[in-house]
Amino acid sequence: MEYLGSSAAQPKCGVHLLAASIKEMQAKRTELHRVERRLATLETDFQKKLELLKRSMLDEAELVAANQQRKDERETLEEKQAELAGWLETQDQVPETAGALSAKISSFVEDFGKLETQRAKALLQPILQAVHVYLEGRLEIEFRGK
Repeated sequence: MEYLGSSAAQPKCGVHLLAASIKEMQAKRTELHRVERRLATLETDFQKKLELLKRSMLDEAELVAANQQRKDERETLEEKQAELAGWLETQDQVPETAGALSAKISSFVEDFGKLETQRAKALLQPILQAVHVYLEGRLEIEFRGK
């Protein structure tokens, strides 16, 4: 508990949150860029087919058939684009979350230290499965699963 509240642990919260997602963010940004390029390609392809229709080099039935396939792919890509953009937007908020987490940890440690021992145990029992204390001073904490 003392370590969680220490000033040494607080910057590490943000570092761990950021480091864990840097590679994933890069992969998602690459995927988003690929999706956006494919959407642009679909739009260009549609414009080309439309131009062929205007020149009477393509009949309307062929345009409708090609457009249906493009429409299905476009819907899928737009959903993927929205999903990726939303995910990246939430990841941009991670540094703010890290700062808030550090403050909440400090507040929790301070408030928890003021509690009576029996009250503290009662609060921890629903959260913790077990705490293992080793002779060298190391602790292992098992949390209860859902």
